[in-house]
Amino acid sequence: MDKSQITRFDKNLAHNVKDFAVFGENSSLIINIAIFLAFEHQDKLQTTVRFDLNRFCEVMGYDKASLLRKVENPLHKEVHQKDEYLLEREIENALYMMSTRNIVFTNRGMTKEDGEYQELKSMNLITSVKVYVDKQAKGRYGKFYYDIEMSDLFKKHLSVFYFHINIGSEIFKQLRKNSLLNFYLYLKNQENYLKLNGSEYTRDYTLDALCDLADIHISYAPDKKRKLVTKMNLLNKLCKSNWALTFVKNGKYNFKPQISFLNLLNPETKEDKNKEKQEIFTKELQRQLKEIYDKIYLPSQLKNAIPLDFNQWILNNDLNKEQKMQVFEEVQTLIWGKTVYKLLNQVDWNAGFDIKDDI
Repeated sequence: MDKSQITRFDKNLAHNVKDFAVFGENSSLIINIAIFLAFEHQDKLQTTVRFDLNRFCEVMGYDKASLLRKVENPLHKEVHQKDEYLLEREIENALYMMSTRNIVFTNRGMTKEDGEYQELKSMNLITSVKVYVDKQAKGRYGKFYYDIEMSDLFKKHLSVFYFHINIGSEIFKQLRKNSLLNFYLYLKNQENYLKLNGSEYTRDYTLDALCDLADIHISYAPDKKRKLVTKMNLLNKLCKSNWALTFVKNGKYNFKPQISFLNLLNPETKEDKNKEKQEIFTKELQRQLKEIYDKIYLPSQLKNAIPLDFNQWILNNDLNKEQKMQVFEEVQTLIWGKTVYKLLNQVDWNAGFDIKDDI
């Protein structure tokens, strides 16, 4: 699988994917936006995500014109001020909704604080949306893009409480078309859970629960079973997921589904796990150091002074040492749960961002 197609996504959101229903008819779009934000965040040094609508449509398989249609009663209208841009288009209404509503978890959610897991009952995805319209750009609608501030919790979970999903425009188009996106996210997260647990690769479910995730609403059990098999076969074909669905007796009839996650028979190596952890650690450290750097040097840039290069600043142990070391300790606790390095110059910066290409 091409690494560029893989993104990390919050386990809680997949385990409670049905709770996106809080966003009503926008729930499917908002799930896709959340996945796209995760994808953009993981390989960007800046903490603010520049949400380019053209890129979103390209990566997630959406039609731009449909997302720029004006909605009849946008949520933003309730608090809109006269001199303020009204977030009234389909995509804008969804983004604003994400910034104003929390997802309350039906199933138990978890987060990580100071290296310890704690229960989480709800979370928000983004905290603010700023819109920019380039009307000089070619095309009927010009070019729309948005600066998105993801919530601290959402960003944190993409480093410490995540699983992997494969994204691509054609895959996601087909998942949406066949009402399989919720089913895919839920099972992919289940596969991850079993991989971490390490003792089994098969799990029992209830027929009703899986049918609900697969958007099957039939009352007759034999028909539900047949439809679920059809959808699972299609899901495996689309995502190359290698999940084997069988049925065992539950009383008189074979209506109890079991899923075997056959990819777990070939687990990833310890070396692969450590390599990814190192990359996540280095990138998160760079992000947080960049925030300090920007606060110190961006004001001087506005006065036409020549700021110290970010790479030089990181490696200069005499500059802002206390601030650097505080962040250094905090990120190690976040990612590793302990202190792995004592000095900044022990970090393998090659595992992180290519700074030249990102700022």
